[in-house]
Amino acid sequence: VQGIELMLKNRKSEVRNLTNGPAKLTSAMAVDRSHNGIDVTSKKSSIYVINYVKEDFIIGKEKRIGINKGKEKELRFYIKNNAFVSV
Repeated sequence: VQGIELMLKNRKSEVRNLTNGPAKLTSAMAVDRSHNGIDVTSKKSSIYVINYVKEDFIIGKEKRIGINKGKEKELRFYIKNNAFVSV
């Protein structure tokens, strides 16, 4: 919602491919292993999630892609019909 310019700088990518995958998302947001274990529900954290919903959307659920171990589990969640979701 905010910070697209900074995310583009972090990833050196076009907007369409900026966050279409977990590694790309964390890279764009400058999240690395130093952030492991932080409480993203606390506003005191360096990174936290806010409850912000701009529009209604449907959450999709599928088997994971691009991995070998655990690929049979439906642990891939995404916004259906979103142009920024990898296929």
